Amino acid sequence: MKRAMLLLLLLSVLGLLFGSTGARAQTSPPAQTAGVPGTVSLMLGGSVTFSNGTQSLTVSYAAPGLPQPLVLAPGVATVTYDGSLLTFGLPEQRFAQVNYPPSQQCNYENGRGNAVRCAVSASLVGGSVTFSATVAPRPSFPCPDVQLPAGWSLVSGGLARDINTNVGPFYTYAPSEGQYEATPDARDLQESIGYWAYLDQPTSVFDLDVGNFGACIEASSFYRGPPPSPVTVGLTPGQWVMIGNPFLQATVTGADAVLTFDPPSGYQETQTLNLGQGAWCYSANGGTVTVAPTATP
Repeated sequence: MKRAMLLLLLLSVLGLLFGSTGARAQTSPPAQTAGVPGTVSLMLGGSVTFSNGTQSLTVSYAAPGLPQPLVLAPGVATVTYDGSLLTFGLPEQRFAQVNYPPSQQCNYENGRGNAVRCAVSASLVGGSVTFSATVAPRPSFPCPDVQLPAGWSLVSGGLARDINTNVGPFYTYAPSEGQYEATPDARDLQESIGYWAYLDQPTSVFDLDVGNFGACIEASSFYRGPPPSPVTVGLTPGQWVMIGNPFLQATVTGADAVLTFDPPSGYQETQTLNLGQGAWCYSANGGTVTVAPTATP
């Protein structure tokens, strides 16, 4: 009797954690339709067809490739299509990994694996694309997302390299020329340099590049490199120079003044930079500014 009760309890717990696989195999969410542009919420196993009369695109949300009969559902997906750009994201699962077909021109959104942006031809007729997703048992990178407001933000090149929802290019100041330089391609940005980025809405960014400097993977069994080392940036005498913090947290030394920018309150003087933060540095005599890590997860 006790064994039977324990078995029923175990089955109940598995049902709560993983859902009813039998019901999932027999019942699929009804197919949805939406206009172009359009946004829908998509359940696991469901699909939506975006159509505007001349263009039709069907997006499916397949079950993740995990051992059967247990399926760990990553949650509800948010799908948006505007006629040329398709986004598929799992906002409730930060450490989900969205899998997309290799034939699609997709990039992970703002450094995170739980959302992708795909370029889809506006002339596509009757096309289809299928996504699946898995959830990591625990985060590989314990660093938090960096929350950026709408408008201009002063960020490090390391963080900016993971932003792909910005409006227009990134800008950094060139002291030798006395003017800003625009960099349209984020892959050309330097981790320890500061850049202006403009966003048309509040944005959450995961700084994947910070792993290159030891932070966020230092405590992981996958990291076997040396402790993160400070980085240096040259300062032009009597000129302001933009720098960026490639570490989880850093202390800045060697400058007469260090200013960060916060949209609500403006410029603030400091010697400490947070994850993904950029800053202005000034030295009357020039020299070198050092950005040294001060915190690890």
